[in-house]
Amino acid sequence: MEDKVIQNNVLSHINLDQGSSHSDHTVQKILPNLLHKKVEDLDLSMFEEKMRYKLYNSLGEQHLRRGNLEQGEKAFILSENRAKLTEVGREYVKIAFFEKAVECFKMSGNLQELRNIGETCFTNKNFKAALGVFKELQAKERMVLIGKECIDKGKWELALEAFEGVGEVEQMIELGDRAADERQLDYAVRAYKITGATDRLNSLAEGLLHAGDSKTALDIYKIAENDKMINFISNNIEDDING
Repeated sequence: MEDKVIQNNVLSHINLDQGSSHSDHTVQKILPNLLHKKVEDLDLSMFEEKMRYKLYNSLGEQHLRRGNLEQGEKAFILSENRAKLTEVGREYVKIAFFEKAVECFKMSGNLQELRNIGETCFTNKNFKAALGVFKELQAKERMVLIGKECIDKGKWELALEAFEGVGEVEQMIELGDRAADERQLDYAVRAYKITGATDRLNSLAEGLLHAGDSKTALDIYKIAENDKMINFISNNIEDDING
């Protein structure tokens, strides 16, 4: 509450009709009183757009200088300063905050920096960040490679996201098969469902039914819309399931 009062007191003494000759002076005068607040908590709506941009840009510069990257990023977003967002992104790279760097490069529209960080993330096995980059760039070959790497490392969610993003039906079915072999049934079912592989859904459910897991088999038959087997289990085995 005190912060808000202090800010309002400072702003109340500023002439809001900013001419170009006074704007820089105005920024320097009120900037110190804004730095102690989070950027997202500031209300600069009383200023004209050009002045707001100057204030946010100056705030971003100060936060960046002090190493407050997150606050700097927020300020430069509000000032729509793409060059400075790229600069913040590079600073994130230096401290290995790759996902934050990707966020900055996306907002700045810097495709070359995006590609660079994507390759860095891929090399460093940061597949989540790399996938975010290559989805943005629509780099399908790289997305497929990420999917394959993720399958080998048991990162099923990311693998599924990668293959779904490029519409790789065969790769998704292979993912489903691998997931089924390793008893990762949720991912197997999701992969088969997305690709419309009802034959594999039915085969998976049949294996579970023979193994005595009629409840999971029934759930999968429902996804496959196999009314014959749904009725069979419901009429003959449902009591065992509910029991």
